[in-house]
Amino acid sequence: MPPLAELGVLALNTGENGTSGAVIDTSEGFVYFSLTTTPGKIVRIVTSTLSRDSVISFSTGEPNDDTQGPNVVIDTSTAFAYFFAATNPGQIKKVNLSTFAVGASVVGDSFFTNITTMQAELSLNYLYCGAYTPPKIYRFTTSLVQSATLDLT
Repeated sequence: MPPLAELGVLALNTGENGTSGAVIDTSEGFVYFSLTTTPGKIVRIVTSTLSRDSVISFSTGEPNDDTQGPNVVIDTSTAFAYFFAATNPGQIKKVNLSTFAVGASVVGDSFFTNITTMQAELSLNYLYCGAYTPPKIYRFTTSLVQSATLDLT
C-alpha cells in the first residue's frame, strides 16, 4: 500500500472557523462538511477537484455542533443528510442533497443540546442520537418524528 500523501488543500473562507463533521456521497462526487459557525453552515465540496461547490446556512443563531463530535449522517439512497445543530435545545436538520437545501427539522427536549453522537439504521428509517448529560439515547424516524427516548440514569 502506498504511503499517505497530501494531494491538495482547500482553505475555508474567512469566518469559517473549522469543521465539526463530514459525510461523503461517492456516487454523486460530493463531500459535505459541517462548519463551526453561527449560524451553522454546510459546505458542499466536489471530490474530483477539491473545489467548493456551494454552501447553505442555518437560520440566525443556529450554530453547528462545534464541540461535541461529528454529528452527521448521510442516506445516499434517498439523497438526504441529517446534521445536528447545537441550539438550546438542539435540533436535527434534514438536508436534501439533490437541491442542497434544509428541509424539515426537529427540536429535541431541553437535554438534546448535549448530543455527542448520531447514527442511522436506514433500513428501518431510524436515526439514533446519544446525549451525555443526562445520559439518554433518542430515536427518531428519518421523517424526524421522535419515536422513543431511553433514559440511561
